[in-house]
Amino acid sequence: MHARVSRLVVWLAVMAVCSGAVWVGPLARAGQVGERSQGMPLVVVRGLGGVAPASLEHACRALLSSAPVRCEIRPPRPAGTYLAAWNEMRHQYDGRVLLQALFLQRAGDAHVELLVTSRDMYEAGKPYVFGLASLIDRVAIISTARIEDGTSRTARRLAKLVLHEAGHTFGLGHHHDDDCVMRTDATVASLDTAPLHACPRCHARLVQRAGELATPGPFAEDRARTHAVGGGRAPRPRLPGVAPRAGAMGSPPFRWP
Repeated sequence: MHARVSRLVVWLAVMAVCSGAVWVGPLARAGQVGERSQGMPLVVVRGLGGVAPASLEHACRALLSSAPVRCEIRPPRPAGTYLAAWNEMRHQYDGRVLLQALFLQRAGDAHVELLVTSRDMYEAGKPYVFGLASLIDRVAIISTARIEDGTSRTARRLAKLVLHEAGHTFGLGHHHDDDCVMRTDATVASLDTAPLHACPRCHARLVQRAGELATPGPFAEDRARTHAVGGGRAPRPRLPGVAPRAGAMGSPPFRWP
C-alpha cells in the first residue's frame, strides 16, 4: 500500500513539473492524498517578475500551516504583463490597477490567486502598501520590496503578509486585536511584532469560508461572475456594508493606524 501511494506521489510531482506547476502541500504528502485534499479550495501562488522560488514556496507553506486549503505554485507572470499598473514617475505599481488586472486574469480553476512581486507598490493617498486584497474577487498582491533585509526576519514578514492577505480573500476584514494576524501593521517595525497566526475568531471564520467556497455552487457562481466582468457584460456585484477591497495595511473602510 505504501509503495503504491509513494508511486502516486512521484507521478503527481512529475506531472506538476511537466505542466509548469509545482504543488506544495496536501497533494505532496502521501498521508493526505484523497477526498480531503480535493475538497479544499485551491490557492494559486505566482511571482511577478524576478521573485525567488523559495519565497513562493514559503508563501504556500505559510498558508498550508494555517488554513484548510490546497496550494499550487504556477509559472510567474512576466514583468510586462501589468505595464498599465506601473507608475514610472514613482517607480511603483499602482496596487489598485494591479489588483483589477489580476482579477481579470485569475486562473479558471483557482478559488484564490495570490501574486508576489519584488517591486514596490502604492495606492492613492499612501506612499506604499505591503499588500492589497479583494474581499469579493478573491485575489491578492504582496510586495516584498520593503520587507527584505537579508535576515530570517524576511521570511517571517512574508508569512504574516500572506496569512493577512489570504484572510481578506476569504472574506475576513481587519481585526484590531494585537494577537491576530488580521490586525493592521503600517510599518516594518510594527509588522515584526505581529503574530504569525489568526485569533480564534478569525481562524474559525476562515475555516468556515474555506469550506463554503470549496462547494460547487459558490465556485460556479464565482466563475460566471468572472466571465461576465471579463467580457464587459455585467458590473461586479457589491456586498451590502462590505468594501470591495481591503488592503493589508489600511485600505478603506478600515482605519489606518
